[in-house]
Amino acid sequence: MIARAAVGAVLLALAGCMPGGGGSPYRDAAAPIAATTRFEPARMAGRWDVVALFAEGDVAAPPPVTYAWDAAAEHLVVVPEADGPQARFAPLRVVAPGRLRPLGRDGVDDEIWVLWSDADYRTVVLSNRAGSFGQILNRGALAPDRLAAAREILDWYGFDLSLLRQVN
Repeated sequence: MIARAAVGAVLLALAGCMPGGGGSPYRDAAAPIAATTRFEPARMAGRWDVVALFAEGDVAAPPPVTYAWDAAAEHLVVVPEADGPQARFAPLRVVAPGRLRPLGRDGVDDEIWVLWSDADYRTVVLSNRAGSFGQILNRGALAPDRLAAAREILDWYGFDLSLLRQVN
């Protein structure tokens, strides 16, 4: 079972540590992958629940993640939950549409990518280029059509959906 804190760390810190193009048990490296070019970082502000993630076993629901957009610095920052793990995450700098790099990690070849979001930013799909991590985040009620769309995007980008675990 994956610990809650470890999942959160994967979401925002460790995903940026994988070298680009590396192998992944979750994704076919030969499949195409791209970040969405219609990403609007300010619309990520708010509280998100991780509703599905890639894992090889059962998983516990990770704590919600709250983002804030710092327009002056052009960084997406993680706001720690008062009752959750007090992990420290570097702000995420937008380096290209849909591509986020932890601040201070400019030498890192991989980034956190927003693969897809619905038009109203209620559901998003995050991954890194290598596919060594991937998650579906949602806020509010998760509509079946948005979950299906998120799964289709992951399938299109070569992820093994048999390893996608719903946690909500």
